[in-house]
Amino acid sequence: MKITKEHCDYIRAAICNSGKALYLQDYIKRGLSEKRWRWDCLWAAGISQWISDNIYTYANDEHIDTALNFILKSK
Repeated sequence: MKITKEHCDYIRAAICNSGKALYLQDYIKRGLSEKRWRWDCLWAAGISQWISDNIYTYANDEHIDTALNFILKSK
């Protein structure tokens, strides 16, 4: 995974502390993908500017998605 451990931990904490529960089962019932759910969880965390300033300087969407998959699978 290209995202650093520190950045991955920051994203995990932001998603867990956002208080905006997004349930995967709701996405599946609506015919949406798990990938869409992961990115919506990130968006709900409200750290878009932080992502732009810190992650996009060295990683791209594929790297972020890999980190999100790791974070949300281990939740």
